[in-house]
Amino acid sequence: MACVMTSPLNQQAKKQQEHPIPVNELALGMFVTRLDKPWEETDFLFQGFMITNNNELRALQEQCTLVYVQAVVDQSTPSQKVHYINKIRLSDKLSNARSAYQSACSDTKIILDTMRLSGNLDIERVNHVVEDMVDNILKNERAIMLLSQIKNRDEYTAEHSLRVGLFSAALAKELGLKPLEIKNAGTCGLLHDVGKVKVPLDILNKPGAFTQQEYNIMKAHTSYGRKLLIGKAGLYAGAVDAAFTHHERLDGKGYPRGVSAEKIPYFARIVAIADTYDAITSHRCYKEGLASLKAFEILFNNSDTCYERELVETFIKMMGVYAPGCIVEMHNGEIGIVISANKSKRLQPRVLLVRNKEQFYTQQRMVDLSTQAEDVNQSPYVIKDAYIDGTFDINLSDYLERGLQIDFDD
Repeated sequence: MACVMTSPLNQQAKKQQEHPIPVNELALGMFVTRLDKPWEETDFLFQGFMITNNNELRALQEQCTLVYVQAVVDQSTPSQKVHYINKIRLSDKLSNARSAYQSACSDTKIILDTMRLSGNLDIERVNHVVEDMVDNILKNERAIMLLSQIKNRDEYTAEHSLRVGLFSAALAKELGLKPLEIKNAGTCGLLHDVGKVKVPLDILNKPGAFTQQEYNIMKAHTSYGRKLLIGKAGLYAGAVDAAFTHHERLDGKGYPRGVSAEKIPYFARIVAIADTYDAITSHRCYKEGLASLKAFEILFNNSDTCYERELVETFIKMMGVYAPGCIVEMHNGEIGIVISANKSKRLQPRVLLVRNKEQFYTQQRMVDLSTQAEDVNQSPYVIKDAYIDGTFDINLSDYLERGLQIDFDD
């Protein structure tokens, strides 16, 4: 079954698109968006799905009298890609994006804390976070993506959920999906780990390795997420699927059910990539985060077995090999911050050199690697490795506070 590409964010539009149909008139290929009874009272795993075989058709006819269907949207290859152009320079929008990002972090924490304490999902707040997030991505996603590199170890759960929502929505934009579908992808990403509110905190924040029993409890967050989200009025139905299946893998070796590729919804595949990338590049109580290049390597090496190759390649292209704001070390030991990417020479960005291994420079220097810039020994500058924010005591937020201008308009 596949997740349906409809959006409860706009109930009026949804009602105009879907229509009721008696179950004896159903046919293969139709998208079922609603039933004449609560989803949890049926055998269907996903809240919204395409009828792909006769077993599903018979099950609908046995358990329902009337269902609502909607026109099919091809989730793998959009029929008409939308092309977006960033017309606003980062320097003009970074301040607003920063305020929006901080507000979204706070709102996401409130959403998860409320779920943990009461089990109630503040759908109005969820929709507000997603709409603001997508609005910033559509204006200029590079500003908001830059801010996502600044991570607070103590607020991992909330910030991770927000970043996965951001990355999922940004990837949907890169894929050429429509604004409504970008919002749906963002909602799936934001709520993908909501089931972790049911995992005991001593397990969730354990600094050491899990026992097998603890690991089984942690893995159950996917099933918890489905139970928490299913049947929630006003919530995009595909978010249920993403919460339940974002740890499934194409080769059938994921969890909770170990299903094969055709049973994994499209947005869940997107969320899986965003989730894996952010988990690898984030500091946790039990591990230090790795650089984006290592995350890209892991994703790419697991393409076709765990992750959809086309989505991985698009994600890497979107994020950039050396994304503006990342920390890089040169072969000669000097260390700097990538200021802008070079569109035609992605491995040769402009870099602000701020220190060597021993100390920070009193006078920092800009070098453009695409011009074969040389060091004092007349050796060309070549990047040796890349690191996450905070490495070598370089904190991106400090430089942004001091007015560092990072350019994405290449």
